[in-house]
Amino acid sequence: TVLVVVLIYMFFVDSSVDAAVQDEINQRQKQIEELQKQIEAYTRQLETSQHGSRTLENEIKQLNAKIGQITVEIKSLELSIKKTGLEINETEGEIYKSEEEIAKHKNALGQYLNIAYQNDRKTLAEILLHNENLSDFFNYLNSIENTQDNLKLTIKSIKTLKDNLEKRQEELENKKVDLEHLKSIQEVQKRS
Repeated sequence: TVLVVVLIYMFFVDSSVDAAVQDEINQRQKQIEELQKQIEAYTRQLETSQHGSRTLENEIKQLNAKIGQITVEIKSLELSIKKTGLEINETEGEIYKSEEEIAKHKNALGQYLNIAYQNDRKTLAEILLHNENLSDFFNYLNSIENTQDNLKLTIKSIKTLKDNLEKRQEELENKKVDLEHLKSIQEVQKRS
């Protein structure tokens, strides 16, 4: 029961931190979408001015629109890089939490295995003689069954946590690849 209380407490504390990070990621996404709208507006402006007459004023409008478009694209890319960095940090935090949970469950598993081992070493005669009445004997058998159930639950929980950990590690690697890709695009844009 103490483990359950600790796990519930950790869930609520961690969820508030996760919510703040997720809010920041969502905010970055909205900023990126706004910049994408600005890029589209500059693109339309360029297309409009390209179809007009070839005057000096028109050429200046085209160059200004192109400069504006590139500036907004760079800002959008920088925001994408920051957003991806936040997602990487969030995923690394989740991986750390999963590793902690796995360690806790392994500890609990060790305790349950120790209890099961000690229970298996006792003979039926020892158990009967150790308990003063029949209800104590059945309570003891119930506790053995509960320990075995907890053992199964802990093993299942460890498997689930390990699967989630592997999934998060894969997500992290994908996000790191995305980040490197965005940085290489940024370098190309800076050279242009």
